[in-house]
Amino acid sequence: MIATWLFALHAAALPVEPWDCAGQGGDVIRDETVTLPFARTLRARADRVAVLVVEERGEPLELWLAEDGAPARLLDLPPDGRAFEVVVVDAGGAADVRLQSSGEASEAPLRLRLSCDVPATAPELAALRALQSASTLLARAESDQANSEALRLQAIDALQIASMAAPSEQWPWLRAAALHGSAFLQGRRNQPRKAAEQYGKAARAWLDLGDSQRAAWAQLREAQQWRRVSQFTRALEVIDQAQALAGDSDDVGLQLAVATDECLLRRLTDSAAGARDCWRDLLPLATKHAPPAEVATLMAS
Repeated sequence: MIATWLFALHAAALPVEPWDCAGQGGDVIRDETVTLPFARTLRARADRVAVLVVEERGEPLELWLAEDGAPARLLDLPPDGRAFEVVVVDAGGAADVRLQSSGEASEAPLRLRLSCDVPATAPELAALRALQSASTLLARAESDQANSEALRLQAIDALQIASMAAPSEQWPWLRAAALHGSAFLQGRRNQPRKAAEQYGKAARAWLDLGDSQRAAWAQLREAQQWRRVSQFTRALEVIDQAQALAGDSDDVGLQLAVATDECLLRRLTDSAAGARDCWRDLLPLATKHAPPAEVATLMAS
């Protein structure tokens, strides 16, 4: 209730830019860095469904959605900072969308894609709605501990529907996003083997799309799940694949995370000397980009 009240308070105080599909057709795609919090009102045409996709490009965000006077609800899919969030608005309907940082960021780079001409019979709509539903259920499970298991199972069922979507030119990432979300949920359910297997599938799906950055994040999480069940050699094999992908990325956070896990796995599988060599190689990157507390931890290691 507090979060909903805060949403209503801030949304009323912000200039809300209407995005009215009645005045446009086709797809509108924008790459921009927005000031947070950021709000839009999305209105669908009378005879077409509107689909808004918010693609995070490095900054973890929370998406709050309010429809038809109902309390705002949170959508929050993984991977953090690289998620695709979906908002489906039925023909003739409207929704208030608000983005805010999960941390303390004052701005965020985004890709916003608004599709105004989606027929109600479009085959992808079931998968898009399922992904939106799963995002809401996942967020609820994080705050409602008493019902978290049931909510996570419902979210997994919804993501199963989304993962079966046929390849789509407009939304080619649907299956990969659904698999990544399922893997996260299995990890939260304390099912590390299932989570690792799902992360592996997600990584392959991202790679099929040519998205090596999200694939590397999925491989990092896969390796962490194998580590949870003491499959250290297998985890190291996966982290080496992630390291190769991360090295070609401009995502410093990804590079640091993968390298740190690699060093930990070296300590678990090789020797203390091998781990020290790994930490030493990592230190220049960490000193330049990591918080001082993390650098101190690395030096102690």
